[in-house]
Amino acid sequence: MHRISVPYIDQPAPFWRSAIARFGEHLDEVYFPLPRSIFGSGRWLQPANHVLEFLEIDELPKTVLLNAPAFDLPLGETMDRVFPILDGLRARFLIKGAVVRDIDLMRETRRAFAGLEICASTLMEIAEPAQVESIRGWADVLVPASWIVRDHRRLSALRRVFAGRIKILVNEGCLVRCPWREAHFKAMNLGIAARPLCAECVEEEPWRRLTGAWILPQHLDLLQGLFDVVKVSGRGTLLDPARWMGVVEAYFRGEGWDVHEIGMSTAGPREPIPITREFYESTLHCRKNCDSCTVCRDYYARSAPSRH
Repeated sequence: MHRISVPYIDQPAPFWRSAIARFGEHLDEVYFPLPRSIFGSGRWLQPANHVLEFLEIDELPKTVLLNAPAFDLPLGETMDRVFPILDGLRARFLIKGAVVRDIDLMRETRRAFAGLEICASTLMEIAEPAQVESIRGWADVLVPASWIVRDHRRLSALRRVFAGRIKILVNEGCLVRCPWREAHFKAMNLGIAARPLCAECVEEEPWRRLTGAWILPQHLDLLQGLFDVVKVSGRGTLLDPARWMGVVEAYFRGEGWDVHEIGMSTAGPREPIPITREFYESTLHCRKNCDSCTVCRDYYARSAPSRH
């Protein structure tokens, strides 16, 4: 069983009591966004009918998302808007930490809120040891760039130089070095992206779905020692509490699931393609030159149901 970080889903208190009963002390945090009118995040707008019930459950460690892809105000005005809200939340509820994308905001948050656990967001795209220097002394936790989830060498290098905890995002599904990623997250932050920007690419070349930023629950042991916490994305489950709970449970227990079941966004496989341990392990050690390599496209041609 793994320590697990999970996304907020708008459900009443009994749902969260059930999550506590299932995961107990292994539930590292529930990360949740502030209202978009206060501060954005790289996710779709979702209902917020049960937020107060959620916040009032003291047994749930909670982390605030301060990882908007871009500010709509200068840093000083952003702090004037956000910091009083965060201070008020901490005064009333168990707020464990904050996930931050901007380095300057990270430093100011650290200075303003002693004892708050600061997490460097995956949107910072930290993938190299040299980048760790920018957050050294400011971040307690690192969520590496999602595109290195499938890169054993890069994850090992980050583990060697980062002294804090590493949370690995396991089911986001974005393509390796996706050229649309930043624009897509900014569009989601503004609530204007009706269709993922990579959709045409993965429809024309569906084998690319096998190259994305995901790891199946049953293959987590292939990265043993390179992370401390499994972080589950909620992009495909935030409106379906049963599916949310099923995906979280699968990663918590390391259960064997198919790749289309783990709650990924559009870039992830949409059909039950069998992912063998041997194939997946080989992709952890390749050089990620997907356009000059045929391993994933050949595997897709052999394994995708539509090909038979």
